[in-house]
Amino acid sequence: GWATIPGYPCGYNTGVAILLEAKSLTKHYGQTIALASVDFMAQDRITGLLGPNDAGKSTGIELFLGLLKPTSGPAKVLGERPYEPLSIRARLGYMPEHDCLLTAITAAEFLTHTVQVSGIPSSQARTPAADILRHVGLSKKSATGPSASIPPGSNSG
Repeated sequence: GWATIPGYPCGYNTGVAILLEAKSLTKHYGQTIALASVDFMAQDRITGLLGPNDAGKSTGIELFLGLLKPTSGPAKVLGERPYEPLSIRARLGYMPEHDCLLTAITAAEFLTHTVQVSGIPSSQARTPAADILRHVGLSKKSATGPSASIPPGSNSG
């Protein structure tokens, strides 16, 4: 059923997992305030962040990904703070709004790095990267050339 959670203006379905949660989340860069005491909850469903430039959307995403630590207040993903136990990063994914392919590395190197950033040790990172490349039909190309050689449109959704 639906319930109102104190501190949140909307009711939330209590039978669905809380995907993202922030309570008085604040992030400062020196004297600049990027987020000021934000309360936010998203359940296990599609959620969009809308707002004007410099509203703190990207900062919020970086906090939830564990790439930044908050100045105060928690940013929780599935009940965990992603900047503390790195294991939660293995369950997260991020698709940037702009292409950011690197031209000096192979697709396999890029994916191995991405797997490592998600918290998987480097000694174990090559296997999931190779699995991903095989799944999308790029296993041979990844061994022979830079990621820039992936045909245009191959990275679009």
